[in-house]
Amino acid sequence: MDGSLELAPAKSIPAEVISLAKQFKAIPEFKAIKPKQRRYLLAYCATGSITGCGKHCGISWVNHYSWLQRSEAYKQAYEKARQMFGDYAEGDVFNRAFIGTEHSVTKIRGDSVITETYNRKSDILAIFALKGLRPEYRDGFNITTIGPAALAISYPSAPRATMPVSNQEIDVTPDKESNDR
Repeated sequence: MDGSLELAPAKSIPAEVISLAKQFKAIPEFKAIKPKQRRYLLAYCATGSITGCGKHCGISWVNHYSWLQRSEAYKQAYEKARQMFGDYAEGDVFNRAFIGTEHSVTKIRGDSVITETYNRKSDILAIFALKGLRPEYRDGFNITTIGPAALAISYPSAPRATMPVSNQEIDVTPDKESNDR
C-alpha cells in the first residue's frame, strides 16, 4: 500500500470513521507523523484494537510498539487516536444504554407470522454511564490522611468515619475460641 489513508473494506469500520480519513491529516497531532503511521492510527480509531487495526490497514501491530518507543510525535498522535476512539465508543455506549438497539421478534400464531420490533436498552451500560457521570453512584470508598494520627475513611452513602492510627502493631491472629467453632 502507498502512504494514503485508504483502509481495506471491512464491515466493522463505521462509515463515519472512513469519512474521517479526509479530515485526518488536518488534526495537528497527525500532521507530524508519517503517512503509514496515520493510516495505522485511522484504523485504530475505527477498531479500538492494536492488533485488529493491522488487519484493516495492512500494517503489523509490531510496528506500533516500535513507533511508540522511537517517536514522541507518534506517541502524541496515538494518545489523540485513543481519545477519538473513546469518544466514538462513549457515544455508542450512551446510545445502547439510553436509546437502545432495535431487535426483531417473530411470532407464529396459527397460519400468521407476526414480526415486531422494539428497542432493547442495556441496564448494565446505563449503570456504568451513571457511575461515570455522578460520583454518588460510584462504588468503593476513599481513604485520605488528615494528619499523622488520623485516617479518614469515607463511603459515598455513609457518614464520614475517623479511625485513630498509631505506630503500634495490631495483632490480627484469630483467637483460639474462634478456631474451635
